[in-house]
Amino acid sequence: MHLAQGPSRVEEDLNQIKDLISAGEIYAFKSLQDYGQAFGGRDGKNDATALMARLHEHRQQTRKYGSNENSRREFNEIIASALQLADKIHDEFVARLNPGGPNPPGASRTLVLVPPAGAPVETEVEVAQSSDTHSRRNWDHAKREILTKFNPLADQSSAVFRCRGLSKRFGSTGFRLSNVDLDLVPGQITGLVGVNGSGKTTLLQMIAGVVSVSTGDFDYPAICGGKKDGARIRNAIGYVPQQPPRWYGRLADNLHLVAAAHGVRGRDNQSEVEFLLHRLELAEYRQALWSELSGGYRMRFDLARALVGRPTLLVLDEPLAPLDIVTQQLFLQDLRDIASSASRPLPIILSSQHLYEVESIADQMLFLDDGKPLFVGRPAEVARDSDENLFELSCGSSQATVERVLATLKGVAVTSFGRVLVVRVQKSVSGADVLQSLLNRMAGEVRFRRSIGHVEGFQRLGPCRARQREGVRKRHYLPHRS
Repeated sequence: MHLAQGPSRVEEDLNQIKDLISAGEIYAFKSLQDYGQAFGGRDGKNDATALMARLHEHRQQTRKYGSNENSRREFNEIIASALQLADKIHDEFVARLNPGGPNPPGASRTLVLVPPAGAPVETEVEVAQSSDTHSRRNWDHAKREILTKFNPLADQSSAVFRCRGLSKRFGSTGFRLSNVDLDLVPGQITGLVGVNGSGKTTLLQMIAGVVSVSTGDFDYPAICGGKKDGARIRNAIGYVPQQPPRWYGRLADNLHLVAAAHGVRGRDNQSEVEFLLHRLELAEYRQALWSELSGGYRMRFDLARALVGRPTLLVLDEPLAPLDIVTQQLFLQDLRDIASSASRPLPIILSSQHLYEVESIADQMLFLDDGKPLFVGRPAEVARDSDENLFELSCGSSQATVERVLATLKGVAVTSFGRVLVVRVQKSVSGADVLQSLLNRMAGEVRFRRSIGHVEGFQRLGPCRARQREGVRKRHYLPHRS
């Protein structure tokens, strides 16, 4: 990296980030926390956490008393403070890259503030309206540029965990997890999917060092090199089981204790806990007991407890199970940002039956069936050789009726999974073709439709079918967004 080019490019990307903050994008404030942690040193990290605390208090007051002129003015001031903090963190980053050099270019910058709609223009910074429409993609692009090009601390070149032919046999049940090949590298999220009983939890427990391996080669190069130091491995992995044990005492006290047990003491302990409380939206529950939290907030606490020890690898077993659909999306975005941390990029592997949701953030997917890996690779590769499309719908008509309505389409086959129907057609038949045929003959009856992928291109994954396992009908198709 050329130091002369780095700061200039960071400032260019930072302008995109500041635009999102100026537009009042709430999630950008959380990301500013990540930015402060990565580049701002202890002061920048603490200032970002304090800003999040101020924003949290403002949102609480607005929910309680409603929006008024004072609350809008307060939000404008928070935006201005966030922009100033972004510049401060950027200047700190420039100074670290070029110690003893000239004053950083941000010293005389003029802040540009775009107030929320309807807010009074009463701030001490320049106010301007922007015609540009910014999206989450703007933020992702800007952050990705910063993380991958201008951070000398992030090393994503080597695997934290890798295995070849990993297997586990349970003699009492006859179940065998076999021949798993997998690499987990910093910054990458791996989605582990499969029906119940396919071996997901067993694999995660082996990776976390909780369950022994029967056969196969595995190591943790970034943790202990070629050695097999079990205690060191377990201490370096943040593992959240599917049903974490009950904890006692206050939420924040537990986080302080876990941080101290991992060697994070004094001011660093306080700073790290405060950062996670606000980053994971747990601040208002810092004094809460286990019995006072919902399942979703218990999961957020368990994630915070795993992260406060500054792990090298994060292993999560069914973390989406206790979350509602909105909270799932926020949680998944948090995982994406955690994996892409500028100062400590993490490999994350999580199991889930929410296949469609996990696929949206995963860099690679591992499908298990009866203990055997059916596919390992990027989500887009699932459909690489496909010659059929797969669609899911819910409607008020029977399987037979839908089959008759779609009979003119090429290669049509309809399978029922309870109240959900899965329609298979040739690859030349689009989702629009399927939907139009349904609406022409069944207007008002079709309640839901989405593309869930391509079928025959992944014959190695098994056919689309329903299986009976322990008396329960389960879906056994593998969704993929096209």
